[in-house]
Amino acid sequence: MLSRGDSALALQPVVRAPSSVFLSRGGAVRLRHSRHNIRASADAATRRERAPLTPSFPKDVATAEGLWLLNSLTMKVEPFMPIDQRMIKWYICGPTVYDASHIGHARNYIAFDIVRRVMLDYFGFDIMYVMNITDIDDKIILRTHRNHLEQMLAAVRAQLEAAAAANDAAVEEACNGAQQALGSKEQNLPQLVEAGRALRTAAEGAGLEPPAECDVQEAFTRLTYEFEREFFDDMAALNVLPPDAVTRVSDYVPEIIAYIEQIFRNGYCYEANGSVYFDTAAFAAGGLKYGKLDPSKVGDAALMAEAEGALSSGFEGEKRQAADFVLWKRSKAGEPAWSSPWGEGRPGWHIECSAMASDLLGDRVDLNAGGADLKFPHHENQMAQAEAHYDCCGWVNYFLHSGHLQIEGRKMSKS
Repeated sequence: MLSRGDSALALQPVVRAPSSVFLSRGGAVRLRHSRHNIRASADAATRRERAPLTPSFPKDVATAEGLWLLNSLTMKVEPFMPIDQRMIKWYICGPTVYDASHIGHARNYIAFDIVRRVMLDYFGFDIMYVMNITDIDDKIILRTHRNHLEQMLAAVRAQLEAAAAANDAAVEEACNGAQQALGSKEQNLPQLVEAGRALRTAAEGAGLEPPAECDVQEAFTRLTYEFEREFFDDMAALNVLPPDAVTRVSDYVPEIIAYIEQIFRNGYCYEANGSVYFDTAAFAAGGLKYGKLDPSKVGDAALMAEAEGALSSGFEGEKRQAADFVLWKRSKAGEPAWSSPWGEGRPGWHIECSAMASDLLGDRVDLNAGGADLKFPHHENQMAQAEAHYDCCGWVNYFLHSGHLQIEGRKMSKS
C-alpha cells in the first residue's frame, strides 16, 4: 500500500543510460547509486576493512510523511519511518541463476520497482538498493553436472558416428547409463558423477578420446554467468531500474566465513562434522526471538528440508534441534568447495543474504523484500543470523513480500 494524502501517484518511465549498472565478473560489488554515483571498491580485501557506505547528502532531505507500507513483520499497514531520512537502505533477494527467468520473476521485480520509483521520484528519497545473486546452490551444482554429462555423452556419440564402426559394448552400456541418469526425475548428484566417470572410462578403453571430467569449481560459474546476464537483460527489457549494488555469493565467501565466525563467538552456532549449524535454542536463551515473520511455520519440516537443498542427504543427525539450520555445508564429491576453519565446504543458502546485506548496509536495514515464499524459512533465518551476528533484537524494520503468479492454481516456478 502506498499513499500520500489523497494525491494520485504518477509513475513516469525512466530511460536508463547504458552505463548505469556495472556487472563485470572481476569485482565483488558493482555499485551505481541513483543520485550520488557512489561506487564500491572492486577490491574485496579493501572492502572487507571499510565501514558500510556513507555517501554525501543534499541539504534538502526527503520526508516520509504520508507514506504507509504493509509490513510483513507485523502484518499491519504502518507509517514508514526510515532509520535515516537521508538514505533508505533496502535489500532485495535476487534470483538463483540456474535457469532462465520467467514471468513470475517479472511480476515480483516490477512490483518492487513501482514501490522504489514512488519512493525515489514522488517522495524524493535516496535509496541504496542492494540485490544479491545466488550463484552457489544445490540446484546450480546439479544443473552444472547435468549439462556437463550431456556434453560428454554428445562427444562420445559423435566419435562413434565419425568412426562408422560397430559400437563397443562397454561404451554403449556407459552411454545408456548416462542417458538414464539424465532422464531421471529425481536428480541425483552421485548418479550424475558416476555416469560421467563410467562414460570416460569406457571411451578410453575403446580407444576413443575420453571426454573431460567436470571441473565443477570452474564450470558452475559459466552456467551462472549466462543466466545472470539473461536475468538483467530481461529486467532491462521490462524497464526495471537496475540495483545500486549487485553482490554474488561466489565473490563473498571470505566475508561469509568471517560472518559465521562472529556468530560462533557470540555463541549462536555450532560445528558438526565439518558443517556449521545455527543454534535456535541458544538464540532463544540469549533473549532473542526466532519466528517473528510467521510463527506458525516454525518447525515445518517440509519447508525446512526444501530450504536446506537437494544435496543435504548424509547430514542427518547432526542438528541439535530440529529447527536448527545450516550456515556452512561440508562439501561432498562433485561439489565446489572453499577452505574454512571447519574444513572444505560452501555457504548455506540463508547466510549469504545476512552477510552481503550487512557488508553494504550495516547493522540496521530499513527494508528487506522478496517473494512470499521466502518469508519462511529464508527471511526468518536471514534475520536471525544478522541478529545473532550483531547480538541485537532488531535488524530489519520493514519486510515487503510480493505474491506469487498463479496459473490454474499453481505457482509459477523454475523448479
